Amino acid sequence: MNKKNLIFGTIFITLCASIFYLSFFKIDLSFAQDVSQMQNEISERNEQIKQLQAEIDAYNNKVAGTQEEAKTLKAAINKLESQKRDLQNQIALTNLKIQNTEGDIVVTSNKISENQSVIAQERKAIANTLVEMKKNEDSNNFILNLIKNGNSNFSEFLDTAYKLMNFSGILNKKIQEITGSIDNLNANKSEYEKQKEELASLSKDLNSKQGIVVQNQNEQNDLLADTKNEEKEYQKIIADRQSKVDALQDEINDFEAKIKYTLNPSTLPSTGDGLAWPLAKFVITQYFGDTEFAATGAYNGHGHSGIDLGTAVGTKVMAASDGVVMGTGNTDAACKKASYGKWILIKHNNGLATLYGHLSAIDVKAGQKVSVGEQIGLSGNTGYSTGPHLHFTVFAADAVKIFGPTEYKSKVCGTYMVMPYAPLNAYLNPLTYLPKQ
Repeated sequence: MNKKNLIFGTIFITLCASIFYLSFFKIDLSFAQDVSQMQNEISERNEQIKQLQAEIDAYNNKVAGTQEEAKTLKAAINKLESQKRDLQNQIALTNLKIQNTEGDIVVTSNKISENQSVIAQERKAIANTLVEMKKNEDSNNFILNLIKNGNSNFSEFLDTAYKLMNFSGILNKKIQEITGSIDNLNANKSEYEKQKEELASLSKDLNSKQGIVVQNQNEQNDLLADTKNEEKEYQKIIADRQSKVDALQDEINDFEAKIKYTLNPSTLPSTGDGLAWPLAKFVITQYFGDTEFAATGAYNGHGHSGIDLGTAVGTKVMAASDGVVMGTGNTDAACKKASYGKWILIKHNNGLATLYGHLSAIDVKAGQKVSVGEQIGLSGNTGYSTGPHLHFTVFAADAVKIFGPTEYKSKVCGTYMVMPYAPLNAYLNPLTYLPKQ
């Protein structure tokens, strides 16, 4: 290739590159406008999210420390209405987060397409450079011959040497560019997968909370039907329920007292280790053992079997440690408003087992492996609960068992109670294994 052809080829390649990058810039400019619009919409939704979150937090702070049962029918109805409004706020918040995540996914998808397009062009540019270098691979022989025979054609020597260095520089630059684009692409793909997982989680959360709103409305309808909207009927229901709860607790205590078990402390984790808090935000409304509430005659002298963590209905409940779900259930199906309500029992890898009670939704099933911090359900007010909270019990794992549906029939309820049972000395103080607040 002579010098004239080389110059012409260089100009041609430069023009092609300029046309491509100009065209690409126009596409990118249009994309930038779309992204800008999306970002504005996301920013607007973020402001709405802040306002809704502030309302939800205010409600949560109010109810978390209030666990007294409604003393009148009107108060009970108002309590359910407040819960419904809070759940509707949570649903609106989740919908906004879903819209933002969908917008993020669109932006990330476009970034992926953009990087894939750039990589394709850079590969093509590298291929073209390698072709040109291949055409000039005889230049090395030319230079060696020139050095050997003298410098009679020194200008041609300089021209060829410059040409080789130029191709080498272009190749190195393109390799660096494609490496950077590949890194960006991989980062975008990773971000995209996280966003898709977040969207799936939000969608699941939305469905659960919509279901809880239905539960809330059904509970309100049942309350009005059972009381015939009369205060004296409500007071009678409360008294009857308390009597049933006390009788059932006596029955369970007698049953568990007959289970023989010797606790081996060496099988348990050390103090202050082994578990994480199952809620992100909460107020401890009742501790383990001989609490003030237990002293009033509750639990029939056996003390509180766990700790109560006050939080609003619909709050994310997380596994306290890695483990396997031993079982789930709903005691309301057998004996309404008398025990744990919806519950989950998890056996952990450290000698402990944990129970999560009064849930409004259950997101796991028996035999499923879970990781610490993984969502397993939503907090609620099912079972015997004077206010929305999570009941959290810790057992020695080798002692707790799930009886049912044929092993234990309650005389009080007249039904088989499917729930966890353990010898009394297998109930452990959760604060022994939880980190300090």
